[in-house]
Amino acid sequence: MRFVGLALFAEGSSDYHFLGPVLRRSTEWNCLRESASVELGEVYRLVVPDGVKKGDRSEQILTASLDARGAFDLLFVHADGGGNVR
Repeated sequence: MRFVGLALFAEGSSDYHFLGPVLRRSTEWNCLRESASVELGEVYRLVVPDGVKKGDRSEQILTASLDARGAFDLLFVHADGGGNVR
């Protein structure tokens, strides 16, 4: 069995609360469907570091991902324009 770490970069706290469990269940279902034996942890919440809060979205995602390197294998990014992330 292989451990797969999941991470989410989203716009607001409600996105994390709603999407975290949905993404975990969806990933688990897809792995089971493909007969992959995996163990999933909770979805790791990526946060925008203070130094790039005014940067563009791609810079924010890259920096947050690098800060959390090793904590996840699969990254989900959510954007619907409802938050204040650029």
